[in-house]
Amino acid sequence: MVADSAECSLSRKESATFAGARRANNQVRIHIERLWLIMVYMKFRDCRRSAAMTLPEVLIALLLLGLFLPSVFAINSVCLRLVNATKESTAALQSVHDRCETVRNLAFTDLTSASYVQNLMVTAANASNF
Repeated sequence: MVADSAECSLSRKESATFAGARRANNQVRIHIERLWLIMVYMKFRDCRRSAAMTLPEVLIALLLLGLFLPSVFAINSVCLRLVNATKESTAALQSVHDRCETVRNLAFTDLTSASYVQNLMVTAANASNF
C-alpha cells in the first residue's frame, strides 16, 4: 500500500508538473502568436504607408527637377558655344599654317616679286572645305 500511495503521489506530482508545463507552453504559444500578428499588422501598415507619396515629397521632387533641368540646359549651351569657338580657332590656325607653307614653298624670285606675293595673299590659302 505504501508503494501504491508513493506511486500515486509521484504521478500526481508529475501530472501537476506536466499541467504546469502545458499551461506555460500555451502561454508561450499565445505570446508568439500575438507577436506574429503584431509583426504582420506592422508589415502591412508599413506597406500601405509607403505605397503612395505625400504632397510635400512630390513638391520637393518638383523643386529639385525645376532646379536641375535648367542648369543642365545652361551647361549644355555653354559647352556647345565652347565647341563652336574651338572649331573656329582650329580652322583659323589651320589656315595660317597653310598660308605659311605656301610662302615657304615659294621660289626666291617669286617671294621678292611684290605683285606675286600680293596676288598670293588675295587668294585663299587652302580651297578645301572644312
